[in-house]
Amino acid sequence: LKGQTGEMSRGGMLLRLPRAIPPGTVLDLTLHASNGPLALEGAVVWNQASEEQKRGALIDHGVRFTSSTWSVSLALGFLLAGRP
Repeated sequence: LKGQTGEMSRGGMLLRLPRAIPPGTVLDLTLHASNGPLALEGAVVWNQASEEQKRGALIDHGVRFTSSTWSVSLALGFLLAGRP
C-alpha cells in the first residue's frame, strides 16, 4: 500500500494512505530517502477517516514507530537531519 508521509519525528509520523487502517494495526514500513530505503515497523495510533471523505482522497493516520534497534534509530536520525 503506497502512501505519503507528513510530519515526522523519532517517535512517529503522519502517514496518508488511500484507505483507513484501524488503530492498533502493526505496519511494516519502507521510507524512501535520498540515501536509500529505510525499513521499520510502526503501529497505527489513530486515523481521520470520515464518511464525508472525498472519494480517492488520502486518509491521515498517526503512526508510532515500534522498531527499537540502534541501527534503525540512527538511520531515522540521519533521515530527519537531512543527511545522506
